[in-house]
Amino acid sequence: MSDLNILQSLRQLLQTASITGLTNSDISYLDAPKIFDPEGKDLWIQEAFNPVSSQSTGKTKASSDEERGFYQLSVYTPIFDGDYGVTLSTAIDEIKSVFFNGASSVYSTQKVDILDVVAQGISNNDAWKRRVITINYLTFSTR
Repeated sequence: MSDLNILQSLRQLLQTASITGLTNSDISYLDAPKIFDPEGKDLWIQEAFNPVSSQSTGKTKASSDEERGFYQLSVYTPIFDGDYGVTLSTAIDEIKSVFFNGASSVYSTQKVDILDVVAQGISNNDAWKRRVITINYLTFSTR
C-alpha cells in the first residue's frame, strides 16, 4: 500500500469540492513547502492523515491487503465574524457533498472507499471557530 497514493486520492476528492470562499491557498496541507499563515482569511482548512490498521486478507502472494484509517479536515472561520455560523456550516455541507458513505476516488491505481463521515461540534481555537470532519476510509491493494 502506498500512503502517498492514499493521501493523494483523498486530496483529489477534497479538491473536487466546490467550497464557497475557499481556494487551494486556503488549505494547510501536511508538510507544505512554506509556513501556512491564516491571518486575514475568512475560511481555511487544515488536513490530517492517519492510517490506522493494515491486515492481510490471505497468505499467498496473489492475496490482497486491507488498510483502514481516517482523513481529518479542520475547518476554521474567525470568532465573532457575525455570520451566525453560516460560512462554517456551508463549508461543512460542501465538503460532505464529496466525502460521503460510498464515495470513492482513485489515484495512480489506488482506489480509496469512504466508509463514513462525521462532523463534530464547534470549538474555539485561539481566534477561530473550528469544526473537525473525520472521514473514515478503506482501501485494498494487491501484493
